Amino acid sequence: MSKHLYMRVSEVLEQRIADKTYPRDSLLPTEQELQEEFGVSERPLETR
Repeated sequence: MSKHLYMRVSEVLEQRIADKTYPRDSLLPTEQELQEEFGVSERPLETR
């Protein structure tokens, strides 16, 4: 069974933080950038 999309996005972001793709005190990509990269709608990226 494949993982839910929001879990996959979360894992990718966590890995990028761990490997310093996004260094300390840097900004994470915007929702729009993540939507484009992962080909998703806003729903899987909501933080509420």
